[in-house]
Parts: sequence; structure tokens; C-alpha cells
Amino acid sequence: MTDLTAARRLIEANAIATRPTPGGFYVAAEDACGVPLAFTRG
Repeated sequence: MTDLTAARRLIEANAIATRPTPGGFYVAAEDACGVPLAFTRG
């Protein structure tokens, strides 16, 4: 992921909760069809 800010804005604009992590952010499994998603730069 190269632009975490843009990705997080897009996800949150679609009423999906995110949670901060040390290297980026996280979407819980219950908000992502049963699969937890971690977004990090790299």
C-alpha cells in the first residue's frame, strides 16, 4: 500500500470502521466478510 491515508479515507467513506495499528490500520473481520484486513505501507 503506498497511500494509507487515501485508502483509509475511502474505506471510512463507505461506513466501514477502521482501527489504528503501529504500521497502518486494520479492518475487523466482521466488517470485511469474515476476513480481517491489515493495511500497511510497503
